Amino acid sequence: MVKYCLIFEFLIYSLSSFGQDYEFKEPKNFKIEYGLLDSYSKNSRKLGDTISVSYFDNVGNRIKTIHKSGGRIESISSFKYDNSGNKIEYKDYGRQIYYTVTDSKTGKYIERCKWDSTEVVMIKKYQYQNGLLKRSDDYSSGTKLTYSILYDYDLQKRVIKERSMSYPDDNILAYFKPNSTDIDSNHQKPIKMETYTKLCSYTKNLRICTYSDSSGIKTRDTTIFRNGLIAKSIAYNLKGRSLKQELYKYNSSKQLIEYSVNDTGIGFYGEEFDMIIANRFKYEYDNDGFLICEYHYDKDKLLQKYYYKRIKK
Repeated sequence: MVKYCLIFEFLIYSLSSFGQDYEFKEPKNFKIEYGLLDSYSKNSRKLGDTISVSYFDNVGNRIKTIHKSGGRIESISSFKYDNSGNKIEYKDYGRQIYYTVTDSKTGKYIERCKWDSTEVVMIKKYQYQNGLLKRSDDYSSGTKLTYSILYDYDLQKRVIKERSMSYPDDNILAYFKPNSTDIDSNHQKPIKMETYTKLCSYTKNLRICTYSDSSGIKTRDTTIFRNGLIAKSIAYNLKGRSLKQELYKYNSSKQLIEYSVNDTGIGFYGEEFDMIIANRFKYEYDNDGFLICEYHYDKDKLLQKYYYKRIKK
């Protein structure tokens, strides 16, 4: 299940899901309005009907994100921190749906809203030790544990092991074949916990990681660092064929100004899928170092432009 608020959270603040640790600067005691530009407006920085609004406290912690469409709230997520500023909880409240009823007295339509009961509320909790993230747990419906990650570090506080555990999910009814709507009868619904392990080793400017499950190693990736920042990352399958390549460019202030990802369409076992991806993302900042604009490209073709409004609360 993917919700708008999760998508916006991913787009705005970090690229960690791409395999790196870069985070954009976050303001103190501000709110940020973010969304696609209104292509019909004469104002080159006017946001369209669909936006995300995030609120920050006086130390720069993001405490709430609200997704709006047409001026109406559609979803909300919130964040909690400990006294050291470490995020200890993320909560997604699901999705609001709007409907109309007829007023029995006037006969007019009245619009109402409620939280969609078919949407599962997700909670993510974090545990720390000596300031380092040691464990994260995902819960659906508030109480059902669905996914966990355990972290180990070396003396330089670099992650050397991630152990992920995926627990059986009653909401999964079937799996589909790759690039198909046909049900894969050979892929049985999991009835026990599945474990995945990521192991990393480091040299001066290089990180090499392997990813494995109960059947053995699935992929490897090599990450190159320059000046303490990720410059390039390449993932391979067991046959040595490239699965994905990521490139990063920074300005003189070490701000990320361009990220590109090229997915070759090659699978873990050498399968060739018709899903080659070549995306680029470019970023612009204001004089205070805050992100103000984001461009999405398919190769060299501009697809979308997002704008950020930083507003003092």
